[in-house]
Amino acid sequence: MEASSKQKRRWLVEFGLVSLIPIVLLGLFLGQAINSNARNSATSAARDRARSVGELAFGRALSQTGDLSRGLSNAQQTSLDRSFASLRVGSDIARVILRNRGGAVVYSDDKTVLSSTSPPPAEAREAIDGSTVSKVTDVSSDPSSSDAGLGRVLKIFAPLRLGSATPASGSLELWMPYGPIESQVVDETHELYILLALGLLFLWGTLVAIVAGASQRLRRQAAEKEEQALSDGLTGLPNRTMFQNMIERAMNGIGRRKKMGVVMLMDLDRFKDVNDTLGHHNGDLLLQRIGSRLNSVLRDTETVARLGGDEFAILLPEVPDRQAIVPVVRRVLKVLEEPVVVGGLALQCEGSIGIAIFPEHGTTVESVMRAADVAMYMAKENRSGYEFYDAHRHEHRHDAGRLALIGELRRAMDETELVLYYQPKIDVQTGLAEGVEALARWHHPERGLLSPDEFIPLAERSNLLRPMTLYLLDSALRQCNAWRTRGLEVSVAVNLSMQNLIDLRLPNDLARLLTSWRLPPGSLELEITESTIMADHRRAMTILTRLNKMGVTLTVDDFGTGYSSLAYLQSLPVSSIKIDKSFVLTMPEDPGNATIVQSTIDLGHNLGLKVVAEGVESEESYKQLAALGCDYAQGYFFSRPLSPEKATVWLETFTRGDEAAAEAEHEHADEALGEWVLETPAGDAV
Repeated sequence: MEASSKQKRRWLVEFGLVSLIPIVLLGLFLGQAINSNARNSATSAARDRARSVGELAFGRALSQTGDLSRGLSNAQQTSLDRSFASLRVGSDIARVILRNRGGAVVYSDDKTVLSSTSPPPAEAREAIDGSTVSKVTDVSSDPSSSDAGLGRVLKIFAPLRLGSATPASGSLELWMPYGPIESQVVDETHELYILLALGLLFLWGTLVAIVAGASQRLRRQAAEKEEQALSDGLTGLPNRTMFQNMIERAMNGIGRRKKMGVVMLMDLDRFKDVNDTLGHHNGDLLLQRIGSRLNSVLRDTETVARLGGDEFAILLPEVPDRQAIVPVVRRVLKVLEEPVVVGGLALQCEGSIGIAIFPEHGTTVESVMRAADVAMYMAKENRSGYEFYDAHRHEHRHDAGRLALIGELRRAMDETELVLYYQPKIDVQTGLAEGVEALARWHHPERGLLSPDEFIPLAERSNLLRPMTLYLLDSALRQCNAWRTRGLEVSVAVNLSMQNLIDLRLPNDLARLLTSWRLPPGSLELEITESTIMADHRRAMTILTRLNKMGVTLTVDDFGTGYSSLAYLQSLPVSSIKIDKSFVLTMPEDPGNATIVQSTIDLGHNLGLKVVAEGVESEESYKQLAALGCDYAQGYFFSRPLSPEKATVWLETFTRGDEAAAEAEHEHADEALGEWVLETPAGDAV
């Protein structure tokens, strides 16, 4: 700061000196103009005065003489001597020379001039022609001259008219000492010079002051703009640009000290709900308070920045090892757990933090930021709070093709590339189709048919999850409506992600879609996992309760792989549970899994719930589930996921209770479905 102040002072001094040059030049110009004007004024006054006096004195003495070409008589010479003597008494005229029209000297108080044969000066000729002119001459330059003692004199050449003659009869040359005139000029210009100097000094000082003030304002504005360009306008924290600059500086320092630095990216979970529910103003207040809290738990050498939206970043420029990172992360997560009062409500925030270490995970700002970003989304997906970047586990997240898919998802919906395949769900006791599960697929024009695992996580990382979910729900309900129009009374099940389940707009969205397709709420079944429910149990319960009151069927998917809390299960407004396929697939060979399946079926029935088994791929599994009293089953043993056209043929075959009708259409179904149709097993369950 001190160096900056010295530099500013140096710039101001330099400007003052540079700006003084034109001020001095202006002063010299104006001074010269004042001096010239004063000299001209004084000379003109002296000239007019001398001419008037000379014409009055000599014109009167020669009034009776009309022609000077023949010279003057002695009497006239004597008369002019007396006139000049009296003229000298009342004026400062030092010399007089009278010439005729031919330029010859006819009179002079210096008698030596009368005998001079030198030609008349040009000014004398101008005077004879009627002009009055003057010039300053230094007569002291000729020491031999009798006039050397006069020094500088003002020579005035004026026309002399005698009588009524219109043209001048001759010219009158009068000498006046120039010293008094010059003294008068000095007296007159002295005060003007002082005023001019003061005025120019004031002008220079004002100019320097204005420039200094303007410069200070410009520097302040530049500093403000720089601060605005490098800081977040909402929280006052460093923004992305400044944060990246700080990472770059830290990387340079780390390289010299052989230590490690850390970049953390943090995203607030469900922040969008705050904006949607409480408004953007309260969302901004929440961000401000979160930013302040994060800043309060960091050391002076550590930096927190807001990158945009609900995304924050933390820089630890120097840490000794990984163990030193975890306490900082825990402090950050702990401060987020403390309720924040916004809009009259106490909100409890949660965050997902991705951690990247440099130079281990990257040697450039871009690579480290990308690694931290990938780790952050892994933490969000795993609900783990924080994740260290792992190149082996997270390598697929760097796939440029996967990132390109995010930009293509919107086009996929617009061009109906996102489609639903349907896998039937069979009533174990009757062998007939009771419903279908809708499974999303993407008919990518270049990559072929993509499974949900390849694009659903990408949608969750962008803002496309909700529109994509509504698009798929609308497609599923449209197909359900088409089946019911054909007399196929089946329900359609759709899987929901964690973000869908905590979206407070979901019940209204479903009500609108069900009304649009004129379907009863029970025709839609929503499958949700245990981990999805437990991610935000309070909010999930609120939404599930609303959906249950609407009449929408709710099922716990992948049961047995998550929390499996009986207390939570008993309180959930669900009608069925679906046993995870990992237990069902190996049930015939693994007694342990068979016991888990049996226990789950008994538990579900004791709680008044229907039980669905997925992953049924053999007749043996099917018969075993029937023997255990399982209600519904689905898997490749019955059918692979089918396109809407093939699913329609399959359902028309296996939703009829009339066995004769089913047998009559079986041959047609085989031809239409091909490899996807498997014969319904006969056994104890039938």
